[in-house]
Amino acid sequence: MLDIPFRSAKQLAADIRKKKIGCLELLDLYLARIEKYDGALNAVVVRDFDRARTRARAADRALSKRDVWGPLHGVPMTIKESYDVAGLPTTWGIVPRTGQALPWQTAPVDIDVVGPLARSADDLAIALSAMAGPDEIEAAGWQLRLPPPRQKRLRDFKVALMLDAPEIAVDRTVQDRLQALADFLSR
Repeated sequence: MLDIPFRSAKQLAADIRKKKIGCLELLDLYLARIEKYDGALNAVVVRDFDRARTRARAADRALSKRDVWGPLHGVPMTIKESYDVAGLPTTWGIVPRTGQALPWQTAPVDIDVVGPLARSADDLAIALSAMAGPDEIEAAGWQLRLPPPRQKRLRDFKVALMLDAPEIAVDRTVQDRLQALADFLSR
């Protein structure tokens, strides 16, 4: 089971559907990793393990009845605490942006966006399809229709890179790593 925590969400969902691993079993594997490693990381700051186990058991029962809830059925995930989740604290709508933005920015910028983090491009596509779309109040006025990507290979993409920012010094080591990535991508 050593490689399971490092599989993509798409792979984990396939394993669940094929009954290679149960939803609760997978959740418990990740919860054990949180207990083991998160003390030093502090990455999972709000924990709701009891509700997660209840939901995982329900996912296992649903799957036994061939009731699949979606492409990520039973895959454990974390949700950033800035999202509103019933019964959990939300750290967002209470802290102003002052100090989070770069000093010369007085208005929100267009690179300040919400979206998923994932282990693979396939996982990002699945997560984005689940998350994207209008809020309920906006749903009557617009719909999301994203065209399929035209790019098929890495060389089909264009990448912009900013190594340093005015008034915000970026460590030389970080700049060197970014430049190495840019060099790799340009090849």
